[in-house]
Amino acid sequence: MLKTSKGLKRATVISVPNPWNMDLLAKAVEKLEFKELSNVQEESWGFTRPDHTDTWPVLPRCNNVYILTLRHDRRVLNKSRLSREWNQAIAEKEKQENRRLNKDERETLRDEQKKKLYPKTAPNENTYQAIYDADRRILVVTESNSPAVEFVVDKLNVALKDQGTSLDWKGNLVEAVLEDTLTAWVYKPENQPKEYNFEVGSNMRLENESCKAALSNQNADSEEVRVHLHNQKHVGQVQLIWKEQVELVLSSKRIISQMNFKAFCSEKIKEIQEGDSHESLRTYQQATFMVFYSAFLELWDAVSNIPTEI
Repeated sequence: MLKTSKGLKRATVISVPNPWNMDLLAKAVEKLEFKELSNVQEESWGFTRPDHTDTWPVLPRCNNVYILTLRHDRRVLNKSRLSREWNQAIAEKEKQENRRLNKDERETLRDEQKKKLYPKTAPNENTYQAIYDADRRILVVTESNSPAVEFVVDKLNVALKDQGTSLDWKGNLVEAVLEDTLTAWVYKPENQPKEYNFEVGSNMRLENESCKAALSNQNADSEEVRVHLHNQKHVGQVQLIWKEQVELVLSSKRIISQMNFKAFCSEKIKEIQEGDSHESLRTYQQATFMVFYSAFLELWDAVSNIPTEI
């Protein structure tokens, strides 16, 4: 059901203000199902089945949790080649008609050259996923990159249009609510409250308005980290270890990346593999998904409880 069999790797959690009518949403995503690019198209997007087979519908459901899979294919033309062929087409037409082409005519020729290049250019294929938890009223976009999250939200809003509701999420408007707390944790990791079950790791990004420093394999008490902190840099993101088993990178905006639930979920996954659920692919995928998603919810509750004030 998920793109990776190892569970969630990245997550941007968005609150859903109004409950969604899932019957209407199911019909909407079916109408917006992905269609392959034609030879004259630059891009195509649409919702698709999570495993690209008939195992699951376009909007699969586990309990009261739904998975949306969005595919986006886009041709990225070689700019140099397009420019050469466009300029050549302009020169030929101007010579043929013995006159200078105006701006609109030149742009029309550019569009024509682009369409000629489309069949010769393989599209870039991207697949995104989001999990809608109807009980918690949250959308978990399995991306940490703001443009990717915005793309998913934008296309989901198309599907939600008939319900008269939408999501409003922009990466540049999300506040860095954990900036002070995470900076304090890195500055004095020994004073980090134990009740949150987090330990500071050795990778981090320290930043201020003028520059950023990405540090790898640096303990929080290292000299390099101290220098950056004393130069008024704060934590933009930091590696944490949760419950001594789950590694993750948490940003000051509460966006999570590089999650690794392998050790945390290994016993439950092993039970599924040894039980009856493995006899059906669909049942097995559903069971493993719920193990990973339940683990994520436990982690998310811990992240949500990290105080924004110290």
